[in-house]
Amino acid sequence: MISRVWLSRIKSEPQPQFGVTISVDPRQPETALLSMIGDFDANRVERLREAFGVIFDTPCRHIVVNMAGVTFIDCGNLRELSAASEQARAIGAVFQIDGINPFTRHLIPLFGLNASLGVPPSRRPSAAAARSPHDERAIGRGRDIYGM
Repeated sequence: MISRVWLSRIKSEPQPQFGVTISVDPRQPETALLSMIGDFDANRVERLREAFGVIFDTPCRHIVVNMAGVTFIDCGNLRELSAASEQARAIGAVFQIDGINPFTRHLIPLFGLNASLGVPPSRRPSAAAARSPHDERAIGRGRDIYGM
């Protein structure tokens, strides 16, 4: 029995404070929503793997992973997401990640997982584009701004 994975058919079931939930809407049984909540460190890799096992045992062909509730994720869990994405692709299913926070978005390319997770690289503005008009003043006349 999976302790923190719930395969629910009703959306009104209570959500846990941490862990993984799986929801399948009866009106769209081919779509599974996997919601990740809380910290995903090395102790949670097996639970995430079990959750994807439950999904891959169903006829779902569209898997949406909602990461909006993730407060921390380590490389093991990111690799598990990557493995699930590749498994979904192998069976012809669509794998989609939503709600990625800035911390996780920063980690994904560090581990080279952009392509396997289908997450485009984050776009950072160039240093010149990101600089405000006030930056030139601070660089040129620091004494005036900072009272030195």
